[in-house]
Amino acid sequence: MPRLHHAGMTVGDLDGAVAFYTEVLGCVLVERIEPDDPAAVRSLVGVPDALISGCLLELSSGQRIELLSYRSGHQRHLDQRPCDRPSTHLACTVDDLRAATDAVLRSGGTVVGRPVRFGAGTFLYCSDPDGNFLELIEEAS
Repeated sequence: MPRLHHAGMTVGDLDGAVAFYTEVLGCVLVERIEPDDPAAVRSLVGVPDALISGCLLELSSGQRIELLSYRSGHQRHLDQRPCDRPSTHLACTVDDLRAATDAVLRSGGTVVGRPVRFGAGTFLYCSDPDGNFLELIEEAS
């Protein structure tokens, strides 16, 4: 039976991204990733000159986020909107949406929309400093 192993995102500044996800989502750094076989990584990701550094972060609920930073590979920064394909987002519950929003802004992220209340709670789209989308959810008590 398939199950989610981790969610992965590409970032420009690995240390900055670790600081962002630690501050905003309370993630814990599990391990740094420095692949010892660049040829295997290049084959895996399909980028002929890829050199990658990364890390695994863990949320308090046990799910993991992999952050990858390409040191080569002719990167392009894509300014996506949530409606653009193949846009993705990471949805996480937070205890205090206002505090989490402040942490996003303090840590270099942006707020994409406005908080909206649905039956299960209040939802907000934002992004990290690299433009990866996050949906923050404060569940109704």
